[in-house]
Amino acid sequence: MHKYLIPRKNSRVMATAFSVLATILFSASVASAQASTFAPEQWLGELRGEGHAAVGLAKAKAFERYSVYYATPDLIKALESAAAATPSPLVKFELERQAAAAHLNVGDFSRHEDAFSGQGCLVDFDIVGPFDNPSMQAFETRLGPEDGQAGPYAGKLTQVDWRAQPNYDEFCTFYLGRNIEPSTAAAVYLASEIDAKRAGSARLLLGVSGAYKVWLNGKPVAHRGEDLGLGVDADAWSVALKKGRNHLLIKIASTGSGSLGLSARLVDPNFKPITDATIKRGWNGEAMAADDAKKWPEPHRNSVLAQAKKLSQNTDSKAIWAAWLWSRLEPKNPATPWRDTALRVREAAEQNLAATKSTGFAAHELALAADLVEEHWRKIDLLEMAYRLNPNNYWVGLQLATEYAASDSVQIQQKERTLLEKIHAEAPTFLPGTLALAEWYAGHGFEKYALNMLEAEGKSSENATMQIPSYIRQLAYLHSLSGERRRADKLYRHLESVAALNTGYAWVRATDLLAENKTEEALEIIDAQQQLVPWELRWPLRKVEILRAQKDFDGAQKLLDQLIAQRPGNVGLYQKKADLLVALNQKTQAAETLELALLRRPQDEDLRKLRAFLTPSSNQFFEPWIVNDIVEIAKDTPKTQYEYDTIVDQTLVHVAPNGLASSVVQRAERVLNDQGIDPASYQRISFTHGDEVVEVLGVRVHKPDGSITEDWDRWESGGSRKGSTTYNDSTYINIRANNVKVGDIVEYRWRVSQVANENFRGDYFGDVEFVQSTRPAAFGRYVVHYPTSWELYFRAPMLPHDVLNKLPGQAKLEPNYQVRGFELRDIPEVHTDRGQPGYTDVYDYVMVSNKKNYDEIGKWWWNLVEEQLIVDENISARVAELTEGLTTDLEKVQAIHNYVVQNTRYLHVGLGIHGWKPYRTTTAFRNRYGDCKDKAALLKVMLDQAGVPAQLVLVRTRDLGHVDAQPASMHIFNHAIAYVPSMDLFLDGTAEYNGTHELTPMDQGAQALIVSDGGDARFMSMPVDKPEQNRLFKEMTVLLNTDNPTVRGKIVAHGQNAVYYRQTLEDPQRRDEIFEKQLADTYPGATLVSATYSDLSKLEQPVEITFEFTGGELLRANSTQKFVYAYGAPKDLLSAYANQASRRQDLTIRLPFTSHTRMRYELGADQRFEAVPQDTLIETPFGATTVKYSQADRVLEVDLYYSISMQRIPREDYPKFRDFMAQMTATLNETIALKPEAK
Repeated sequence: MHKYLIPRKNSRVMATAFSVLATILFSASVASAQASTFAPEQWLGELRGEGHAAVGLAKAKAFERYSVYYATPDLIKALESAAAATPSPLVKFELERQAAAAHLNVGDFSRHEDAFSGQGCLVDFDIVGPFDNPSMQAFETRLGPEDGQAGPYAGKLTQVDWRAQPNYDEFCTFYLGRNIEPSTAAAVYLASEIDAKRAGSARLLLGVSGAYKVWLNGKPVAHRGEDLGLGVDADAWSVALKKGRNHLLIKIASTGSGSLGLSARLVDPNFKPITDATIKRGWNGEAMAADDAKKWPEPHRNSVLAQAKKLSQNTDSKAIWAAWLWSRLEPKNPATPWRDTALRVREAAEQNLAATKSTGFAAHELALAADLVEEHWRKIDLLEMAYRLNPNNYWVGLQLATEYAASDSVQIQQKERTLLEKIHAEAPTFLPGTLALAEWYAGHGFEKYALNMLEAEGKSSENATMQIPSYIRQLAYLHSLSGERRRADKLYRHLESVAALNTGYAWVRATDLLAENKTEEALEIIDAQQQLVPWELRWPLRKVEILRAQKDFDGAQKLLDQLIAQRPGNVGLYQKKADLLVALNQKTQAAETLELALLRRPQDEDLRKLRAFLTPSSNQFFEPWIVNDIVEIAKDTPKTQYEYDTIVDQTLVHVAPNGLASSVVQRAERVLNDQGIDPASYQRISFTHGDEVVEVLGVRVHKPDGSITEDWDRWESGGSRKGSTTYNDSTYINIRANNVKVGDIVEYRWRVSQVANENFRGDYFGDVEFVQSTRPAAFGRYVVHYPTSWELYFRAPMLPHDVLNKLPGQAKLEPNYQVRGFELRDIPEVHTDRGQPGYTDVYDYVMVSNKKNYDEIGKWWWNLVEEQLIVDENISARVAELTEGLTTDLEKVQAIHNYVVQNTRYLHVGLGIHGWKPYRTTTAFRNRYGDCKDKAALLKVMLDQAGVPAQLVLVRTRDLGHVDAQPASMHIFNHAIAYVPSMDLFLDGTAEYNGTHELTPMDQGAQALIVSDGGDARFMSMPVDKPEQNRLFKEMTVLLNTDNPTVRGKIVAHGQNAVYYRQTLEDPQRRDEIFEKQLADTYPGATLVSATYSDLSKLEQPVEITFEFTGGELLRANSTQKFVYAYGAPKDLLSAYANQASRRQDLTIRLPFTSHTRMRYELGADQRFEAVPQDTLIETPFGATTVKYSQADRVLEVDLYYSISMQRIPREDYPKFRDFMAQMTATLNETIALKPEAK
C-alpha cells in the first residue's frame, strides 16, 4: 500500500480513507492519538476476526471509498487478501466485487468474469415490461405473466412481450432503467431457470429497487410491499430447490418517483454461493399461486439486514457500524431508523464525557454516526465532538471541513479553509488533505497555487503518487484549467491505465481523434468502452454517427435496430432512426418510426411537429380550430366602454393516452383607447418548470389598414420570491407585443405541453377553465381531444353555448380519438363587487375530469399519499410524551394539534408531484416544516398513533368559490387539513394561532372532500361558526372626573378574535406597543398605562387582557356641550359591511360573530348626565342588536350587544341587510350629553 496515505510527521492515528469527491466514510478501531499508527490494510486485517457479518460487511462497504487513494495493483492485492481471510461469505462477496472493479480499471476482463462465475449471481433473465403502475396498482394486481398468459401484453404505453434482458449487470446488479423506459410508476417481470444438481434448501439473496414479489416453481417465496431501495444481499429468503429445473419469476414495481433495480444471488444455508447450479434465461408460461398477502413468507432471521437491525439497537461502536450498514441496505427507508442510533450515541457520548472525561467512542466512530443524521447542524455537532476528541485524526477533520462547506452560513463556510490549512500544515504529506486544500484553492480562483501544491507533492513522493487515481485526476484537471492542454491530455491518458472505469476522458479523446480524421483509432476506443460499460448508450450511438459518416447506412440502421430491441422504450433511439431514414429519403418509413416514438411519448409536441412535417396532409390537432377571421369578428362586435375588449379567447386541449396534456391558447384583444395599450400588449403564461414547456406559436398585431406586424419580446420570470414561505416550480413566460396603437387587435397563440416522462398524477386528468371575465368577449371556445378509450365527464357552461362533437369543416380526427367542446358567442362581462363570493360563484366555467365521482378521486389520492403516512420511533415517542397522563380523546387531540401547529412552521415546497402529494410524515416531523398537506398528514398519523382515528381532508377554500358536485375533480382543491370523525372536528395544521375549535375563516363554509383510509370519500361543505363562537367581550370603566379621562378595562376574546390577539401580540417585546396602537385605532390618542395578558401560547383558552389607558377621546365636545358615545367611540358598521347602495353579487362576511361591550361612565362631583336614550332591541335574520342603559346617580352603565349571524348575504336580501346595518350603526352611535351639576 502507498506509504503516503500516512503522514510522516510523528505517528499520528489515521482513521479510514476519505474521498474528496464523494461521500465521506470512516472506519477505524483505535481510540486515541497515542495508539499505534493505523494503515488501511491493517484495518482490513480486522475483518479476519470480526464475528458479526453485519459489522464486517459495513467495514467492507465503507472501504470502497478508499480506492481513489491507492495504486490499483496495491488495491487489488489488499482486497483479495482480505477476501481470502474473512470468515463471512457475504463480506467476501463484497470484497470480490470491489476487486473485480479494480481489475476492470486496468482492463482485465477475464478476472472479472472468473470472480463472479462462482458467486451465485443470477444474471440471465428474460424480461417483460414496463406495465403501467399508477399508485402501485399493478403491483397489487395479477397481470398476464402471473396467470401464465402468453404475450404480448398491454404495457405502460405500448404492447410488451418477453425478451432477453441485456447483459447490463454491474457486478451482479442490474439497474433496469438502462433498458426499461419509462421505469417510474412501472412494473416488470424477470424470469430465469435454475437447473439444480440436487434437491435441497437454499437462500435467495435480494437487493431490489422497488417493491417486489418472487415465485419459485409457482409458489410465493419472497415479498416486500414497499420500495426501501437496493442494498446488495440485503434480504435473505429461504427457498427449496428441487433437483432439475426450477422456474423463478420476479415482479418489481416502482412508484412515480422510484426506479427499478435488481441484485439476486443463490447461496446455501450458510450463505456460501451455490456453484453447481446452471442458470439460464427463460419463462415457462406457468401460472403462479394465488397472491395472498397473509401467506407470503417472512425474510430469513439470519439475514445480514436482520443482524444489522438487531445490533443497531445497542449503544456501542458495533451499533454504529450496524446502523450505518442498515442505511446502505435500505437507502430509501423513509423512517431512517438508523438515525435513532446516532442520537443515542450522541447522548451517551455527552453523558460519558461529563462523567469520565471520555466519550466512550473513538473519533472515527462519532464521525461515522454523523452519516446517519440528515440535519446539517447535527452532522457538524457530531463531527466537532469527534475532532475535539482527537484533533490528530485528519480523516475526521476532512469530513468536518466538507460539512462546513455545505453550510448556508458564510461564516461557517469560512471555517473550511481554516481547517484544511491546519491539517495541511500539520501533515503536509497527508495526500487527502493536500488534495482537499488544492481543490479549495482551485475553486476560489487560485488554480496556479493549487497546481504548485500538487506538483510539489508529486516530487516529494518520488512520483509514487502517479499511481493514485485521485491525485492524477486532480492534477490533470488543474493543468487543463491552467491552459496546459498537452500536459493534461498526457495525464488523462495515464489515468485511463489505472482508472479505466472513469470514461469521461475516453469520450473526449475519441472526439478529438474523429476531428483529426483518425476514425479507426476512435473506433478502438469506442469498442473498448462498449465492452467496459455496455449499458452506456452514448458509445454505440457515436458508432452510429461514424457509420453514417462512412456512408454505411445499412450498418447504422442495423445497429440502431439492435439497440431498439434492447431498449424498446427509448424514444431517442426512434428519433435517431427516423433521422437516418430521412437522410435516406425514406420519409414514409421515418414517419412510421416517429409513430412508434409517439406511442411511447405521446405528449411530445416536437415529435408531432416532425411527423407533421414528414406527412404534410396531417394537421396538428389545434389547426382546424384556429380562428383566422379575427378582424371580421371584430367588425361585427360593438366597441365597449373598456380600455380594451376581447375578440377571441379559446383553449384547445389534447390529452395523450398517458394522461399528459398539451393546451393551445388563442387570444385576441382589441385596443380601444390609450389606457388599453399596455394591458392588451402583455400576456403572462404560467407553467410548471420541469413538467411543462411553453412554446409561443405567434404574436400578431392586426392593424386597421389590414397589415400585420409580428414584433414582440419574450422573457421568463420565476414564481418564488426571496423571503417567501412558498417554494415551487411555477414559472412564467412573459410576452409583450411592440408598436401597438389604438385600434389594433393583438393576437396571441401559445402552447403549454406537459413533457415529463411520467404523468406523476397517475391515471388522473382534469381541468377547470373560466369562460367569463370582467370584460365581454365576442367569441369563446373550450375543446378537448382525448382517446376513445377514455371517458371524460364535463360540467358545461351555464351561459348559452353550442356543444361540439366533431372538428370544423372537413378536418378529420386522428385515429382512436374523440372530441368534446363548447362554443360561446357574445359572452357578457362579469360585474364584480367588493366582498363578493369566490371565483366559481361569480364567473362561469367549464370543468372536465376523467373521474365521475368523488369516491374515485378519494381512492386515487389515497393511493398517492398512503405510502407517505409513516410513523417511526421518533413520532411514536413524541406522541407518547404528549399524551402521557391524558385520559380523554379531546385532551389528546388538543395536545397533538397544538404541538404540530406550534412546532412545524409553514413552508411550501411544491415541486413536481409534491404539489399534489405530501412529503413523508417522518420528513415533516424531522424538518419541523411543511405545507398544508404535510401538516395534515402529520396530524393524522400522530392522532392515529394516539388511538384517535383521523382522516385527511382536501379543501377548496372559500375564495375559490363553490363548484358542482359532478364531475369530480382534483383540480378544484387548493388546501388540505385533518378531520377527527368521532368529534366531527376539523383541524387546520397551518393555523398556528388557532385552537382545535377555531377553524380558519377560509375553511369555514368551504367545499371539502373527507378521504377515509382506503380512499372512501365524502364531498361536503365545512361547518360555519355560530356567532357566539367568535365572541369578543369588552368592559371598560371610564373615569370622567378630569379633562383627560382614565380608562380601566378588560378584553376576553374567543374564536377568531382570540386568534387575532395571539397573532398580533405574539412578540412580548412589542406587545404593549402594538396593543396601544390597537386601542388608538378605536380610541384616538389613547396612551397605554399598563396591560397584562393571559398566556397567548395556550391555544385552547380565550385571550384575556386587562389594561389601563388615558386619553382616547372618550369625552368629546361640540360647540354647545360635552358628551360620550354609548359605545365609547363612533362605530360605523354600515361602512364596514354595507357601504354600497346596491350590489350585483352576493356579499360574504368573513365570519359570524358576536360583540359584547359593557361601558361604565363615572362622572365627577360637578357633572351629571342629561336624558339617557331608550333601550333598543333589533332582531333580524342577519343578526341582532341590544343596547341597555342603567343610571344611578353619577354612574351610567351601557350594555351593548351586536351580532352578525350569516356568512353570505344573497344579493336580493342586500337592501334589508343594509337597512339592518344602518339601524345598528345608529343605535351604537347614540350619544349622552353631560351638563354641569345645578347649584
